[in-house]
Amino acid sequence: MEPHRWNHEAGFGQTAVDTVKEMPTVVTQRLGSVLTMKTREVCRSCNNGWMSQLERQVKPLVLSLMDAAVRGWSIGILPDEAARLSTWAVKTAWMQALSAGTTVGHSDSYHYLRQRLLPPPDCKVWLGRHAGELDFNIKQMAVQVRRSDRPWDDGDIRNVLWTCLTFRSLSFLVYTVDGWGVPPPTRDSNRWRPVWPQSMSIRFPARFDVSDQDVLSAVALQAPALHTPDLPVFERDPDGTQYRRRN
Repeated sequence: MEPHRWNHEAGFGQTAVDTVKEMPTVVTQRLGSVLTMKTREVCRSCNNGWMSQLERQVKPLVLSLMDAAVRGWSIGILPDEAARLSTWAVKTAWMQALSAGTTVGHSDSYHYLRQRLLPPPDCKVWLGRHAGELDFNIKQMAVQVRRSDRPWDDGDIRNVLWTCLTFRSLSFLVYTVDGWGVPPPTRDSNRWRPVWPQSMSIRFPARFDVSDQDVLSAVALQAPALHTPDLPVFERDPDGTQYRRRN
């Protein structure tokens, strides 16, 4: 059977001072596995150059972490290894978002990652040992954040992207934001080991495993300083779920 993958898109947005509207729910079936996803937002020189080199550098680290997770071993991650893993995780999260047509930030963020080979400021990356049914899986949520003391349609917004990349026994949780002012998130260190920013060696895995439910809740907006608007009107999408098949 020819490999294929599904992409599920859903969400909601504020469309008036008192109204939240459900965005279209779209389920797209595509040919090819999740390992062969492509985005046309990257030039050939970058794809075959620093991105390819980054993949080669990170591969043995990911395989050693995966082996340790499966065997139940404790393994150390040095600061330079954590930096490479985090850079790769942020790059992979952005490529997934771009392939889905999602806005992930300003061009300054891309240039920072490209030129320094480090995640931009305010990015965070965690790593957990996954135990569940999810195999090669990507969960992603994009949110536009505005200050609560300003008009709902104020143009000064921040693009927040949560991504969880699950590869069998590993789950990389990636948070990126394209501007200042958004309170930094935290995650349970008993399940998620912080690997960026990190200035010292860390031990992997954490005390507890990451379950499928932990993966799902990890990308949900769970921060006391951030909240969805409490509005009286919620408009449903009248068209229901749309199913598409693409080659």
